Amino acid sequence: MEKGPSKSAPNFSLSAYELFSAALAAHDIRTAQEALEAIRQAEGPTEGWVTQLCRLSEAIGQDPEVAIRGVLQSYPYAIGPHLLLSRMLLTRGDINGAMPHLFELERLGNPEGAYSLGMVHMQNLNLWGALVHFAKAAELNPAHEPSQQHLAELRRVIAEQVPAKIELDSKALLTGPHSGTLAKAKIRCSVVICHLQLSLDDSGMPHFSTENTRN
Repeated sequence: MEKGPSKSAPNFSLSAYELFSAALAAHDIRTAQEALEAIRQAEGPTEGWVTQLCRLSEAIGQDPEVAIRGVLQSYPYAIGPHLLLSRMLLTRGDINGAMPHLFELERLGNPEGAYSLGMVHMQNLNLWGALVHFAKAAELNPAHEPSQQHLAELRRVIAEQVPAKIELDSKALLTGPHSGTLAKAKIRCSVVICHLQLSLDDSGMPHFSTENTRN
């Protein structure tokens, strides 16, 4: 009796993916489910497996987000479901909903999670927070040019503009009931305000555009 392909064979997952796609196109849900289970057993809860799970959920009229959250109940530390769910939430503008998944991705060593956190902090004008996460993203994936570019730009802006100028009223420090304190000191800072637009590009990676004004 001829045996089927070994799950350890390099082409096993590829064959299972092809079978899944063919079954889904033919509306053969049972075969698609069996192929999807074969992929899970061979790979675990990977990004590829979760992506096909979402396709299957849509085909049978279920919410893909619900399916991903169900996967996270069984695999809370798997990168794949956190990655797809965070992208889904960011795409529809649910930043608060995406944040826990982005932090978990960064903790698990995923550079996209760190990069996305940097983008969110930039949108909120938290330059120091953005700096920390872009630095982490660049560390995890040194070849990712946007992380390196944003990191270099943030370092430049922070070094030059926070603060660029501080003027103290020295007389208020030397006279009056608050002598020796900063209670009446006048501090003026010149900062750069960044107007940001956060969106996802065609590859699913976040990116932003800026327009700077000086105050």
